[in-house]
Amino acid sequence: RHKPLVFYGITHGAFHMVKHTLKKEHGFDYTPAADGSKDIAYWYRAPSCPIEEANPPLVFVHGVGGLSFYYPLISKLTEDIERSGDNTPIILLDLPQVSLRINDDIPSVASSVESVCNILDKTVGSNAKKATMVGHSFGSLILSWMVQSRPDRVSNCIFLDPIVFQLHQKDVLYNFHMNRVDHRNKEKWSNPFSIGALANLAGTEMHTNNAMLRHFWWTSNALWPSEILKNDISACVLLSEKDEIVPSSDVANL
Repeated sequence: RHKPLVFYGITHGAFHMVKHTLKKEHGFDYTPAADGSKDIAYWYRAPSCPIEEANPPLVFVHGVGGLSFYYPLISKLTEDIERSGDNTPIILLDLPQVSLRINDDIPSVASSVESVCNILDKTVGSNAKKATMVGHSFGSLILSWMVQSRPDRVSNCIFLDPIVFQLHQKDVLYNFHMNRVDHRNKEKWSNPFSIGALANLAGTEMHTNNAMLRHFWWTSNALWPSEILKNDISACVLLSEKDEIVPSSDVANL
């Protein structure tokens, strides 16, 4: 459904505020995409030691809504790293197509994988240790593509409420787009910050719909546990028991 220009003024403003705060408070440098149809923008926080002596990099991929919703998590993570003296480079990928921002450019699967590898090369080097990748919800797609296409760059995967498992069932897209509360049932989301209201907001935003419906590559997105095992990648899957989108019980029984 139509969103007024002021809506995008708020979402773009939140993005720039988070970008500024991540730089000022936590030392993240933002690199925009050279070509939004091929490249992925990212934040990078370098370790305090020479990169050759650093731990393997940590790559985080956000879900629908954008990195603004994850600021408390990123803030606590960097504070814990600073407190413990852990020299782990951190890379935060930016996916504007699902960040409630005006964006029509969506890199293909192949371009996204190539871009992630280029980001690793530029930040930690092509000979660096394999990365630990963390993806929440929509962000788990990047993990799926990397496991399938470039397992040589990945050592560990942490899937948070992933949408890449059990995709042969109808749950993920049906629950996100068809089975959510809409304007005909407002009593369930009279609170604008409730889960139902936020899901409805994201589920009706046109750029997110473009990414989720017209650029949702089923055969490439689906990931099987056997592929993780075959590529000798350590994995952890964390599920919300009552997730309204992911079929948690079915995924847990894989």
